[in-house]
Amino acid sequence: MEMCDIRWTLGVLLAVLTLVAWLVHRLLQHQAQGSAITAAIVAKLRQQAAPLGDHLKKMTPRELADQLQRDHELRSRISDQDFELLRGALSQQFRLALGVYAGATVLVGIGIFMLNEVQPRPPRIGRWDLRSETPEAEGQAVDTDDLILSWKAEGCADDIELWLENVQSGQAIPVQRTASTQQRLRLPRGSYRPLLSSRELHGANRIRAVAKTAGGTAISPEWNLHVGITVLIFTDSPDYVHVSALIDKSTAQLPRYSVEGALITWDQPPEPGRGGGVGTKVEEGFFKNPAAKVPITRELTGEEWRRLAFAYFGDDGWRVRQEKQLPLELTQQKLLK
Repeated sequence: MEMCDIRWTLGVLLAVLTLVAWLVHRLLQHQAQGSAITAAIVAKLRQQAAPLGDHLKKMTPRELADQLQRDHELRSRISDQDFELLRGALSQQFRLALGVYAGATVLVGIGIFMLNEVQPRPPRIGRWDLRSETPEAEGQAVDTDDLILSWKAEGCADDIELWLENVQSGQAIPVQRTASTQQRLRLPRGSYRPLLSSRELHGANRIRAVAKTAGGTAISPEWNLHVGITVLIFTDSPDYVHVSALIDKSTAQLPRYSVEGALITWDQPPEPGRGGGVGTKVEEGFFKNPAAKVPITRELTGEEWRRLAFAYFGDDGWRVRQEKQLPLELTQQKLLK
């Protein structure tokens, strides 16, 4: 769990310093006791060997013990009980000092580790995804649609700067600022138009996202942003309709393209990604650019004009969208756009 409040960091630091101070205090207490024992033994030696008194007074407890080990005459001036008491005091001091130093080292290490773990961290961005907002795209990213850029953020919440860029052309859209915890950004179709350098049929543009955070820059994997096709149904007469397949509202990229499908007035439209649907077929076949003219052999009611749609027969229906441009009024009939 991320600790994003600086008070957690200060609390951990205070706890570690308190423990270290307590250990040092215990060490100093025991050293004082050991020093008192050593001072008593040195005082006794001074009484028994006055010429050596000043010299012994300058020795540390460890030096005094070593001197007693080497100098048998000096050793004979103190009792075995005093000697063992001195050795015991020194051994106890050594063990205590070693334990305190080891404990302090461990505590400092734990403190450094915990400070590193609990200190507020900039957000880390990952697990990216880019797809069309409409379910008709079946999870793909198609450039006729509004897009949804999503991510997962770990670490402490903060504002981040996000943008999309075309890997091949280097073009990028303007930076957008949002909260890392938002984890979702909607990109209207017009907002990423500068990234679309590839416009051929069945083509795609290689796109990636870049996020700039307080901790650095995160780059997403690359996605294929597929070139979409729009099937346009339009007319100025109740006797026929035109059908055109467009890329960027033009047939320039599809001058001789034929789109296979059917004109249908739906009673129950198909569910996106699942198919199905119930309706009445108006015309079926291949509709050739630039504008296939399809006669209307029976009179359509206003409701049927509203439900008129194109059913695409290809395997890549996830990249095909449709649009209607029908006049509001024609020969006393109300036709809806």
